[in-house]
Amino acid sequence: MGCFMKSYSFLLSVGALAMMTATTPVFAQGQAAPADASASISPLDDAESQVIVVTGSRSGARAVDESLVPISVAGSEDLARSGRANLRDSLAQVLPNYQVQAGGYQGQQGAGVRGARLRGLDAKDTLILVDGVRRHTTSLLVGGASPTDLDLIPSNAVERIEVLGNGAASLYGSDAIAGVINIILKKTVDTGGTFTIQYGQNGTSVGDLPDKFGRTKTVQYHQGWRIGDSGGFFNFSANAQRQNGTNNYPGYRAATLTDRTTLLYPTLPNGALDPRETSVSRYRQWLGQPSSETYSFAYNTELPLAPNLTFYSNGTYAWRYSSGPGYFRTASNQSIAPGTTPSPQSPFANPPYTSGELVYPDGYLPTFDIEENDFQALVGLKGDLAGWGWNLSTSLGGNHAKVYTNNSINVSAGPQYWGQRDFYDGAHLNRQLLTTLALSKELSSGPFGRPLTISAGVEHRYDSFKKREGELLSYYAGPWVWPTGTANAGIRPNLGAQGLSGITPEAAGAWSRHILSGYIEFNQELSDGWTVDLSGRYEHFSDFGDAWSGQISTRYELSPDLAIRGSFGNGFSAPTLLQQNNTTRGGSYSVDNNPLSPTFGQYTQRYSVTTSAYEELGRTIGVSELKPEYSINAAVGFVAKPFPRTTITADGYLIDIRNRIVSASANVTPGTALHSLLTARGIYNVTTVAFNINGAHTFTKGVDLRLDHSHDIGNVGALNWTLASNQNVTSVKSFAPLPTVIGAASAGTLRTLGAQFTSYYPKNISSLALRWEYDRLNFTAKGTRWSATQYRGANAGTDERQSPAVTVDASVSYDATDWARLSVGGTNIFNKRPDRISMAAQALQFISATEVAPYNRYAPFGLDGGFYYARLDIKW
Repeated sequence: MGCFMKSYSFLLSVGALAMMTATTPVFAQGQAAPADASASISPLDDAESQVIVVTGSRSGARAVDESLVPISVAGSEDLARSGRANLRDSLAQVLPNYQVQAGGYQGQQGAGVRGARLRGLDAKDTLILVDGVRRHTTSLLVGGASPTDLDLIPSNAVERIEVLGNGAASLYGSDAIAGVINIILKKTVDTGGTFTIQYGQNGTSVGDLPDKFGRTKTVQYHQGWRIGDSGGFFNFSANAQRQNGTNNYPGYRAATLTDRTTLLYPTLPNGALDPRETSVSRYRQWLGQPSSETYSFAYNTELPLAPNLTFYSNGTYAWRYSSGPGYFRTASNQSIAPGTTPSPQSPFANPPYTSGELVYPDGYLPTFDIEENDFQALVGLKGDLAGWGWNLSTSLGGNHAKVYTNNSINVSAGPQYWGQRDFYDGAHLNRQLLTTLALSKELSSGPFGRPLTISAGVEHRYDSFKKREGELLSYYAGPWVWPTGTANAGIRPNLGAQGLSGITPEAAGAWSRHILSGYIEFNQELSDGWTVDLSGRYEHFSDFGDAWSGQISTRYELSPDLAIRGSFGNGFSAPTLLQQNNTTRGGSYSVDNNPLSPTFGQYTQRYSVTTSAYEELGRTIGVSELKPEYSINAAVGFVAKPFPRTTITADGYLIDIRNRIVSASANVTPGTALHSLLTARGIYNVTTVAFNINGAHTFTKGVDLRLDHSHDIGNVGALNWTLASNQNVTSVKSFAPLPTVIGAASAGTLRTLGAQFTSYYPKNISSLALRWEYDRLNFTAKGTRWSATQYRGANAGTDERQSPAVTVDASVSYDATDWARLSVGGTNIFNKRPDRISMAAQALQFISATEVAPYNRYAPFGLDGGFYYARLDIKW
């Protein structure tokens, strides 16, 4: 109770600050109502700050400064100045409370997909809309979840993005715990278009691996056409992008016979080092952004059919092929035990398989390749009937991902199959069919004698998810065992392709659910300058039952220059079908680096399994079915305009979330109850079991601060300043117990698990941005300070701490003609890299024998250093 009282005192202090500001004598009483500083990235004047938004209420569009909840807006010009051609990274450059950098390893499928994070919460707790309609999620698993992938929407199709920094489940449904990102598509009525070509790359790369500078080539096209004379239009956008991968991982240490973990090759028969240890590059592992090729398209159209009837439709389609790295498999058995045997992941190529040339004589690095087809299409009618505005629409969206493990081998299948190096692992298919009817009516005189707007609607959503099995050799557990004469004699190799095994027939399947929902909203003006909004929503999920949510929001204008606002409500986030039914298999060998392990220093076989309550293995262990996350959120803030062209906003918030879905794991050690249970059920060779559970109850408090100021500087143009800061702290109130057979989680396990919420991401991000406009010249610069982050191991000695850091972005553009603009710039232009991890943490890495310690993978500003670009925009 004390925690809640302190936290609500924190919100009250924000409100008190607003009241104190109201007494400041610098206000000019005759000025217009204050504009929300988060409304535009850098307004030139008061008129420009009056941005009209449609997010945050179903009661209709309104000026952003009149919104009852905090909304930030990024326009197409802001996105273009970011220097990033994809929507995900562009938005991160212009909004301080939006993050995309995921902490740590995100799984074999997660390298190419990163979701949108608001207010320090998970990507799955942010709802993505396109023109107000729910966007489908990815079919891939990213850090234990399946968020919406913004990269598959062409950025040049976007007119603006409205970011609602407040819980909104009562208006928009499941997932809107942290907030809502509403992507507004272009609606060019007059015939015209744009063409853009951009090249960019990182300034440096680690090591001598080829094509690891993140070279990115982008071509974009947009065209709008007028249809008729009644406001009809058709817009089309296309985007093509090729991006090379990046590397931020160091090379192996120089080989030595006294430290066999550094060996890339088996020693020679006489015990000497293989000469290749010193004649070829020691850079074998690469980690960083995957290489990718993406083609995306979008259209948006409206056609008036009658005075009160309009047809509209929009859609996107994208194809993407991405390739990310696994872990390098050396040709040497790196156990500390002496011997000349090769790695059990690269056997001898010829009978009797005890000597000679290896299948992979130089070792190998498996890659995880994903081919995606992604689409969403919507058709709808809207109009007016008997004073009610109505909108009826249906949308179908989905993501189809084929997964491959390439440059690998299935050793267990036997020599006759060792020639196959590439494997089709299977496919994931995600579909969403959504039908919505929305109604709205404004009453000129409500219960308080003032305007009342009533909005209501019903929705039906059908979600489906399929997993298709891979080819046989991708998961096949073959009969081959290591022959006599090898160090691994009698041992059966890991099944399936090394790195990531394919989807087995048992794991394949199809799942679906229906969601019926209804909502109602009342927006009432109580007096001059005081508005209250009350909304409620009911949803029924066919797989886990009912969910209710509601919210009350209010805004009160204390003076023409100061308004306070606040909200209180609850929300929920339902687990995706993929989270509920995720099962994977993956095998590897590595040196056991745990000094407490009985196999410390030995080259051991490892086989990891991800299971769920809907699979036999999960049920055997006792994994529970997932439940929705439930939240309570409260916020209070103010909007002030103390001087002309100066706007200040502050919004404090509290978010309490129960049943947070987390990824848990347990080691399967011989002699434990878990090992005995699996063995008794005929489940062998499993060394690690992972699963999703409703594992934590967390409490988040934070504040968003923003100051915007713009002024003319005579004959040399205009300056725009933006100071923004997000302070965000999450604490864990409690952990849920693990399945009984696993036993109570150790203090070290809870320490690591809790860090996912409390220290993986910065508690503060603050930035100062400047934009100078003079004639045809435009210059922008932004400095950002990131507070410290930390991965916590089982003990403090293995922690990975990233110290606070400052990065600088800058760009300059010149309008060479009325139709051509040239821009150059960079992000992180001084090439700030993360800290290197400690020696203790390095010893626990999958590849620990590196020449220097790897960079900290929990750095919020990325690992790849500076990115620099040149861009040409042409319009007509």
